[in-house]
Amino acid sequence: MAQLQDAGLWSATSASGQPTATLVVQPDAAVRLDVPVGAVVATAATIGDRVQAAVPPIDLRPFDDLELWVQADQPADGSEAAPWYLELRLGSAARPIGTQNNPWHRFLPLRGDGQWETVVVGLADLPAAVRQATDAVRFTCVDAGRSFRCAIDGPWAVQASVIADVDDALRTVLDGVLELANTPVPLAFEPGPAPAAKALKIRQVTTRLRPDLPTGGERRTDFSGHGYQVRPAAVPVELGYELRPHAADRADHAAILEFALTQLATRPHLDVAGRPAALQLVEPAPESLDLPVVTITVVTSLRPAAAAVSAVPPFHQVEVEVDDLAHV
Repeated sequence: MAQLQDAGLWSATSASGQPTATLVVQPDAAVRLDVPVGAVVATAATIGDRVQAAVPPIDLRPFDDLELWVQADQPADGSEAAPWYLELRLGSAARPIGTQNNPWHRFLPLRGDGQWETVVVGLADLPAAVRQATDAVRFTCVDAGRSFRCAIDGPWAVQASVIADVDDALRTVLDGVLELANTPVPLAFEPGPAPAAKALKIRQVTTRLRPDLPTGGERRTDFSGHGYQVRPAAVPVELGYELRPHAADRADHAAILEFALTQLATRPHLDVAGRPAALQLVEPAPESLDLPVVTITVVTSLRPAAAAVSAVPPFHQVEVEVDDLAHV
């Protein structure tokens, strides 16, 4: 979806549609996971000032949630002391943002301590005509006269696919990155098609729950002014992988093995669908000690689906999750 660092996608207007300079997008305002991100910055903005991006239609039906990582300098929990100040809306050509048949919106709950935090937004109640062809993203100021700065990475469309997400993250850092004789070396998952003449083979060897790790507990999400969602605590999961070089030539064999070591030993975490997941080199299993293997574990989490509950605003407490799994 539209990212704030792509400043050219965003326009800033008042509630009446006139250009405004009191709520703007500033690109490259912060860095998360080594990537610059942009920020929504308000200087005495008035209610209804907004920044909006138009994007090619996106089908969100395969996804459960949107996730945003936010670094904010002001708290927001819906209370009198910390009212909501930033709202997210989505729209489509069939149901534009702000029209009567598209009332969907979410307030962003924020600690406001300048640290990165996640905001999870469920898509279950997004109108079908929007969800199947989302083409507009809007952040709106909903608190008059308040100045704030929110660096935002996202929104990212996500679903509960722990193993597939980790596989994709490993492909990003290992698949085709190394070249031998001007030919990219692929990452070949097992089971799978026969690998190329030169490849880095990988197979998942362990999967286990880690109830000993912190989870952040139950959390409240999807604040809309009419209620919220309660999500059970995330379930920490540890996945183990073995990586082996595949090549007929000893020099190529060694180069592939050294590449895997270099890429993984210097990387404390993987970017798994926008979330940092702890990455660690570990001792190979006894049956693999005679093989030239690199063995790693990746600790991520399985997030159960939300369960709807009733609530009456204002909300006097907002629980915000801190993802500790990247620091295991």
